[in-house]
Amino acid sequence: MVTKLCSIIALFVLAATLHAADAQVRWVVRDGQTLPGVPGPVARSIGCNPVINDAGQIVLSLKDHPNHREDFIVRIDGARGQVLLRKGAPSPDGNGVVGGFNSVHMAIDAQGRAMTQVNFDKTVSPLWKGDNYRQAYVRCDGKKMHLLARQGPLANQETYVYMLSQSPCFNDEGQVLFDGKQGYVAGPASRGNLSAIILGGDEGPRYLALEPKVGGRIPDGPTQWIHFSDPVGNNKGEAAFAGLVNYVRDPYRNALALVTAEGQKTLAQTGKPGPDGRIYSGGFHELAINDKGQVAFCTNLGKTAEFRQAKLAVCLVSGTQTVVLAEAPTDNSTPRLREFSMIRINNLGQVAMRVLDGGYKKDPGARNDYSLVLHDGQAMRTIIAVGDPAPGGGGQIEEIRWYALNETGQIAMLLVVSRDDGKRKPKALYLHDPQRGMIPVAEEGQKLQGQVLEEIDIRLRAQNASSGFNNKGQMVFETRAGVVLWTPPTQ
Repeated sequence: MVTKLCSIIALFVLAATLHAADAQVRWVVRDGQTLPGVPGPVARSIGCNPVINDAGQIVLSLKDHPNHREDFIVRIDGARGQVLLRKGAPSPDGNGVVGGFNSVHMAIDAQGRAMTQVNFDKTVSPLWKGDNYRQAYVRCDGKKMHLLARQGPLANQETYVYMLSQSPCFNDEGQVLFDGKQGYVAGPASRGNLSAIILGGDEGPRYLALEPKVGGRIPDGPTQWIHFSDPVGNNKGEAAFAGLVNYVRDPYRNALALVTAEGQKTLAQTGKPGPDGRIYSGGFHELAINDKGQVAFCTNLGKTAEFRQAKLAVCLVSGTQTVVLAEAPTDNSTPRLREFSMIRINNLGQVAMRVLDGGYKKDPGARNDYSLVLHDGQAMRTIIAVGDPAPGGGGQIEEIRWYALNETGQIAMLLVVSRDDGKRKPKALYLHDPQRGMIPVAEEGQKLQGQVLEEIDIRLRAQNASSGFNNKGQMVFETRAGVVLWTPPTQ
């Protein structure tokens, strides 16, 4: 009896402590800590959203401790930090000073340069009065700040950008892709509130797609773009985006396009033939693109363009070929609950997605459970599902919050697990490895060097440079007390 009790106590202690026997885990920065290379003690900004590249370099926003009066962006390499950008730094074009950062849009490229959105103070606008010249996407390396894109006139002085996206896409080459609003400075074509897909890089911003007047026509029809949704980009500066196109005789159809160095190419259009001889119905959303130019997306497919007779499906475009990876069991006329979301794709052509399997609305006992699935190019398989036993035992999966897929096929995921018969529901981080399966990373309530981990969060909402998960399987995540780096076991 005593031996059994000791074994139970030993298991409890093991589960409650974050060990580094196989994996390596350490605090990157803790509130009140002095960080080598950074003057004075620092404090983590709330929602500092740390991100990591494949070299293990970490970028995040910090404040001075305990006053919290200074804001700065720091790169941490090993145990040493370097301030890359401070509040009050002058704009490279001489118009204003940095008034603050938007850490939600934090990113790091392969060279360790930080990218973020900033607001400039003390600006002068040559075009209009007010605050519309303040926002910009910048890249900084500790020596200089580079403007990737900014509200205001472009180089040709004919067009200007007056609104930046709320969902920029940064890549590993130090570029930013976003959908913005643009207008014209003067003349009979002067107008504003026009959609544009813009890529910002070494040479500043340039348009990839526009509403008229500058262009906007897609190659295979008498059409013009009249609206764009959030674009997605890869590390080659290519972009996939969806939007509305205005046909001469059939206005306001949806279309999906790809922009490469060779130009713009239409991948799919509402009412046009799709895979398996079926017709695209409805819009295109949940887009994902890899460096090979393969594009995964969610849409509706049917025998006709009638939406109610179509099925929700996930498709993959590779060159000239489009295939169906997954689809709902019934068409849209059935009051069923089915959803595909958070589609991700890597350069292996693997496509992951979160799937809602909710049964039918007519069934009051139907569960609305999510699962995380992966298509490896041959078949679809379930990685984990709500209701599954929690890896490591002692509970079950309650919720799938966020996840990310890297270039080796590993998946990082933030889950909610049910412990102690549902009395506790902590957030937990896991890594799914193709060879080793599910590996526990961290869970709220565990201890690291005597500090209880509380309020775990990780940046898994975007791919490429804006992620807390890299291609080595490392994760950098935020807690109430500070930021933690986890490196997977080598064997």
